[in-house]
Amino acid sequence: MKLNLRILLAAVLIFCWVTAVVSAEVVDVNSAGPLELERLYRVTPRIARQIVAEREKNGHYLSLEDLAGRIREIGPQTIDRWEGLAIALP
Repeated sequence: MKLNLRILLAAVLIFCWVTAVVSAEVVDVNSAGPLELERLYRVTPRIARQIVAEREKNGHYLSLEDLAGRIREIGPQTIDRWEGLAIALP
């Protein structure tokens, strides 16, 4: 019984650690695919596809603000919520 409890506790701790590491990854909007983009606040599958299509059509985003100017559904408040979670690398 104690062994099972220890194994369960270890599994929960590992799950929490992995979740924290995965959620801490920064999304580069210039290289991310739709699934990665969907991890960001307010990015639905449709908006993620729109971000990728706009990037492919008109080139990389110069900044997150540039993305907000080119994608109607993403505004300054959304970009503020992405702080530390997203970046626009050249």
